[in-house]
Amino acid sequence: MGTADLGEVLPGLLPPTGWSVQRGEGPKPASACRVQSSINSLLLRIILTIYYCNIINILQHTPHRTAGCCLLPAVVVVQSVRMVRLHLLLLFVPLLQAQQTVTIQASSDGAAQPALVWVPTGIQGTLPLVVHLHSWSSHFDSSEAWQIALKEAQKRNWAFVSPEFRGPNERPEACASPIARQDILDSVDYMKQKYPIDSKRVYLLGGSGGGHMTLVMAAHYPDRWRAASAWVPISDLAAWYEESRRRNLRYWRMMEGCTGGTPASAANEYKLRSPLPYLHQANGLPIDIQAGIQDGHTGSVPVSHSLRAFNVLAAANGHATASFANTEISHIVSTKQVPQGSPAPPTEERRTRILLRRIAGPARITLFDGGHETDFPAAFIWFDSLDK
Repeated sequence: MGTADLGEVLPGLLPPTGWSVQRGEGPKPASACRVQSSINSLLLRIILTIYYCNIINILQHTPHRTAGCCLLPAVVVVQSVRMVRLHLLLLFVPLLQAQQTVTIQASSDGAAQPALVWVPTGIQGTLPLVVHLHSWSSHFDSSEAWQIALKEAQKRNWAFVSPEFRGPNERPEACASPIARQDILDSVDYMKQKYPIDSKRVYLLGGSGGGHMTLVMAAHYPDRWRAASAWVPISDLAAWYEESRRRNLRYWRMMEGCTGGTPASAANEYKLRSPLPYLHQANGLPIDIQAGIQDGHTGSVPVSHSLRAFNVLAAANGHATASFANTEISHIVSTKQVPQGSPAPPTEERRTRILLRRIAGPARITLFDGGHETDFPAAFIWFDSLDK
């Protein structure tokens, strides 16, 4: 249980779920979350201490001997029960801490890499692990919606890690470089060394640049993961370079900082850092691709990146007939509509309404009514379904 869960015990004391990520507002850094957690714990201690003192006062000033028998008035009994329950809660307050920042020494070059870590306490047996990968321009503790991913892990008593893997994609060490990929593997190894992690239940999760890196890690190390959920991912850096430059988005300059040139002058670097040429290696791995049908219009990554990634997985899994034809891709990208005659989409409890879903063996793609955004609780529901 995380500190935010105390809102269920003492309503109104803590902010609601998702308090630090709202539309139109950037996510709060981990330092702010840690300060908030400390304040919450202090407030809880103060409230419980006052309540405890009130109970002692009642017990000291209430007559309780009647006809030679020691009897407590009903009000004292009720207050005593409440005191015991809250006092027990007070004993567990030190365990209700927010995530912590740890330093992991990179096995590739010895650099100190930070990561956010949360692990449940008092759990018997091994723990599933969620590996959250930050977005394109973010750090380990500032990527949009990581708090929501953490909350979902806490609900399930799963371990959680959010590695830095060299931060924003603007220099050669970042952006799916061999060093950045190894940093992610190092974070998983760190968790396994420190905690009883179930090696068969390690899940990848990320959105945007984190979706890009989720597909990269799934493609290069498919045996390390139970499943991977990539939201609004970039799958082809060379294509995204041209798309970003045409729309005057800053990402093309960042790609030049990572690759040392343009797709024409550094073609091999763009290929090596893109998941699309290697996704066929992830055949057999459950992969969930989620894309907003308006992305590329209201967002930064055209939905075609998700569609073409799914096509590679469909072919690799022996389900090429599930692939999207080029005419379908063009139609979806230009009209923001699913192809006519598409099967009715499934109905699920999630924030983003499903418009289309196709399945190709263990891989699936979902187009939802939205843009460049994530809905991580839906990813966790899918993770849950894999082990039922």
